Amino acid sequence: MLVLFFALHVCDEVNVYGFGADSRGNWHHYWENNRYAGEFRKTGVHDADFEAHIIDMLAKASKIEVYRGN
Repeated sequence: MLVLFFALHVCDEVNVYGFGADSRGNWHHYWENNRYAGEFRKTGVHDADFEAHIIDMLAKASKIEVYRGN
């Protein structure tokens, strides 16, 4: 989320791809490549509802373009 706000300040256009949780509510991070990664995503590290709300608000205000993943 921090990178998204940074991009809004330094870029003329911001497009985000696959931002948020998957259809089962799991968050996927590129640096997690171990057998415990699935459990980490279920710990509530991210407030998925709040982050999704902010992303949706930014998209509706035409501040960002969102391309959702699966």
